[in-house]
Amino acid sequence: VGLYLLALSSLTHTKMSSTEKCAEEKVRWKYSAPFEPFSYWETLGHGYEYCEAMEEFQKQFTEAVNEMRRRKKGADVIFNYPLFDHSRTSDTIIFHDEALLPHWREVSLACKFSVL
Repeated sequence: VGLYLLALSSLTHTKMSSTEKCAEEKVRWKYSAPFEPFSYWETLGHGYEYCEAMEEFQKQFTEAVNEMRRRKKGADVIFNYPLFDHSRTSDTIIFHDEALLPHWREVSLACKFSVL
């Protein structure tokens, strides 16, 4: 019985330490995904409108993650950031690019910390 309680106590301590670490990281957090400029997307062969849209997309990602990080636990936040082509008549389709993975990671971490 004593060993079982010791293990339970240790588990509780570990969980508290993990929560405390998350809280500390939440306070020290700064958006760290690198911003790829217009020229990056252009060198990949994308047109002007797409390059502009990608700059806007990264900006919107940053704003959305910052909002997620600032919101109160349990508060609903809905993001709708349409990206339009230059004529503003249709949506821009964003293709997969490794450069966007750090941005998705930031969203993932913001979701994780929003439940703590």
